[in-house]
Amino acid sequence: MTTPARLKGQEIYVFIVIDDKLEDRLGPFLDLDVTLRKEVPEAEYLGETTTAFDSVFKGCQLALKGHMRGAHWLKLIDQDVRRARNMTGGLLRIDLNASIVFPGGKIVNWTFRDLQCGDHKITIADRKSYVEHTLDAYCSEQPNLPKI
Repeated sequence: MTTPARLKGQEIYVFIVIDDKLEDRLGPFLDLDVTLRKEVPEAEYLGETTTAFDSVFKGCQLALKGHMRGAHWLKLIDQDVRRARNMTGGLLRIDLNASIVFPGGKIVNWTFRDLQCGDHKITIADRKSYVEHTLDAYCSEQPNLPKI
């Protein structure tokens, strides 16, 4: 009996696109957490015998964690902080494209557009450990998914 192939985390890469131009390819990542946030408000009306539910899409939240392999992350952090401070040299837009290689070789690109970065965290543990970076990001729109 053969074991079915599974998707592995080390096969996820992220492409950073700045101002409609590919800036860097980062990966493989240790972690990529994607949360498509939804709120399910409920309402009860006078005379109704049941609760009514609705749903509201609240955007996406992403958390990336990986080993720092180049200084491009420092440039990205600098430009993002400049954007937050309304200074010249800040980013206009950041897109994130996660290429996921599924078993059998099928590649699916999941694109998140116009990210707003949250905290940038760089962890320098000790001389034996890799320098790690963590990026929290948010976007308002549902991610683009090509036909599968």
